[in-house]
Formats: sequence, structure tokens, C-alpha cells
Amino acid sequence: MNDNRFRNTQQRRTFRHPSLPQEKHSAPFEPFTFVVTADTQFGMIDQNEKDSVHDSYAEVEYSRKAIAAINQMNPRPLFCCICGDLVDMTSEIYTNTPKTQQQANASKDGFSNASRIWTKEECDSEQDEQFRVFRETWNELHQDIPLVCLCGNHDVGNRPNAASINRFQKLFGDDYFSFWANGSYNIVINSSLISQPDDAMELCEKQLQWIEERLAYANEAKAAIIFVFSHHPLFLYDQDEDETELSGTLRIHWPPAYAHRQNSQIKIPESYFPLPRTRRKRLLDLFAKYNVAACFAGHFHQNLVRTTSFGMDMITTGPLSLVLPSDNNPSDEPFAVGFRLVHVKQEEETGKCVFDHSFNPL
Repeated sequence: MNDNRFRNTQQRRTFRHPSLPQEKHSAPFEPFTFVVTADTQFGMIDQNEKDSVHDSYAEVEYSRKAIAAINQMNPRPLFCCICGDLVDMTSEIYTNTPKTQQQANASKDGFSNASRIWTKEECDSEQDEQFRVFRETWNELHQDIPLVCLCGNHDVGNRPNAASINRFQKLFGDDYFSFWANGSYNIVINSSLISQPDDAMELCEKQLQWIEERLAYANEAKAAIIFVFSHHPLFLYDQDEDETELSGTLRIHWPPAYAHRQNSQIKIPESYFPLPRTRRKRLLDLFAKYNVAACFAGHFHQNLVRTTSFGMDMITTGPLSLVLPSDNNPSDEPFAVGFRLVHVKQEEETGKCVFDHSFNPL
């Protein structure tokens, strides 16, 4: 596998790719576009087993369609960012949970209690395979388009620790980093570490200090605009919302081939998705202080755009896997699988750097 596409690009807290040279200071601004996707989540639809007909994960087809569309863009986007949950399996979530009957029958020899529940060893093995297929699939993105890979809670766990983060880093490089792009400054964060830091408090605090340092640097270097990329949305509807008081629930919206599952009673409360208010405030204060223009995220499995009191857009992008409509979301954006295209430009009259964006259903 081409590590220059993955692990080698995200090193030493920066992003390195021949098409995106990193300046020691802010380069002159030039208009550009970039792509935001989220929640490719290989393994989600078929409950962490491959499609028996195609011997692959159902989500692969969504990624291939997105890759084909991105590769055909002219001019090419300056970079493509996947906002976490590259795959579905993680031992922290699935260990000791029931398997499907097919998985139980096909359990590999050598694993203890392998007939009915997932063991940690089996979870790690399945995640390795999902990561392998993800890397193989996204290696089809044109080599001139840098691919930025965030970690999500399904990549490092809801409560990440040094070991789970290290598993991700071995395949994809740093879990948080920053980079210049045509005069813009872009900060990628590990939001799972901020959401539930209990098992890695020191790592979380180190990242938060690094975030403030990078924001201060971007201001000093006179970045034309600052973007942040996260897996978790900082909030859903309001920057001051108490996540425990969110009343909505999300249901799985199955693809047509899985219509027989539409009566599934799987429900996920909205409170699961944003950063906890106590963890969110420190980031919002920093983003206000240093004039962050937008924070891009996934995790919510649907599109949602809101604006803070200080003018930062919180842009949550729908998935390349299962869409999870909420009964509380009045969003005007489509409930669909797809990707977001962002155009960054300069206002003629003021010279201010601005952007617009649109979601492109597949």
C-alpha cells in the first residue's frame, strides 16, 4: 500500500504532499476548492461483515462513486478531507457484543469464545481488514489530490487511549495536525480525545494547548482564513445547547437493498453526537478569539449548518455510509449520501477571504 498517500503525509503535526507544499509562513492567497466527506464507515451497513456476493463492504461503492466524481473535477480540488469514522469496527465499542449468525458460524479458529460474541482480538482483526479495504479503495483518488484522514470514534474509540490512537497512527499518521493551503490555515483535531478524555487526560490537554498555539501562529502569520476539521460537531443547533436536553432521535435510513430492515427499532439520541458542553466551551472560546471561519465535521450522519454568535459556521456533512435522519432536524440540506464542495475566494471590494459550500448527493 502507498504510504505516501496515507501515513507519510500526516507526520510531525503537519501535512506533507507534493501538491500542497508547506510554507514557513503564509503564502499569497489564491482561490481554491476543497472537498469534505465524512463517515465512510466501512462495515456499518452489514454489521461488520462483507457482502457475500461481492466479498466487500457495502460502503465501498459509495466511496468509489465519490472518488470518481472528485477525480473528474476540473480544476482539481486542492485537497479532500474525510472527517473521521473511516471504518465501523472498533474493539472499544464492539467487544462482547453479539455477532450475526453468519459471523458466529464463520468465526476463525484460535479465538476464545468465538461463537456468539465479538472478542477484542476478533474486533482488532476485523478493524485491520476494514482499514486495509479503506486504504485500498481511497488509493484510487487521483494521486495529485492530497487526502486528509481524520480519526473518529469508530477509529480510535469513544474513550480513546494511547493504544487505540497508536493503532490509527501506524496506518494514517498523526491524529491531529495543521497545514497551509493557498494562504489558508487548516487545523485537524482529534475530537474523540476531547469528547471523552478520561483514559488519556494528558494527551487531551497536550492537544488543546497545541490547538491554541497553532491558532495564535495562524493569526501572527496573517492567514487569509482559518478552517478547523473535526469528527464531532461542536454542537448541533446552538452553541450553548445542553446536549443532555436535546430531544431528537435518529433512525437508520436503510438503502433500497435493505428495505426489509426499515422496521428496525434502532434509535440513537441526538445527545450522542455533539461535544459535551463542558468540553465544547474551551474550543469555542479559542475559535472566537482567533477568528476561525468554519469548523467542518461529520459524525451526525446527516447535513446540518449553523452559525455561532461570533460568525463561525458549524458545518456538519452527511455520510458516505448510512444516513440517519433526525426527527428534530429542520435542515434545508438533503438527507443523502454524498460529499461537500467548498469554494474559497476573495471579495473584490474588501479583499476579505470568504467561502461558500454545497452538498453534492451521489
